[in-house]
Amino acid sequence: MTRWLSIASSLVALLACGCSGLDHAILDGVTSMPDDSTLTTGGGQLNTGVATAFHPRVWTHNLWGTHEQSDGIDVQTSNAAVLRVARVTDDKRVVAWAVGPGNATLSVTLDGETALAARVVVQDPP
Repeated sequence: MTRWLSIASSLVALLACGCSGLDHAILDGVTSMPDDSTLTTGGGQLNTGVATAFHPRVWTHNLWGTHEQSDGIDVQTSNAAVLRVARVTDDKRVVAWAVGPGNATLSVTLDGETALAARVVVQDPP
């Protein structure tokens, strides 16, 4: 009997290992912008001076399914000279604004692990 319990607990441990992690992330509810600027989960193109807000959402998966996370989500930019980000006070939304021409990566992380990396190109308006 003890042998079967040991085998069963080893099987459960094997199933649990490697079966959980990040599932997907999105930029939800991106606010409209006054020009042809765009920002999506796949990336974006913004004109200098344009700002938008969105709600970063991250899901993980494990043996029991897919679950949306609410804590440990952070949003960062790879180049603050091109794109800046800031959390909205008392809200889960984030504001991103284009400050100068160039390229930046907008990253959404969950507990330090990258869930989404969107390339953003910022250009001066025509």
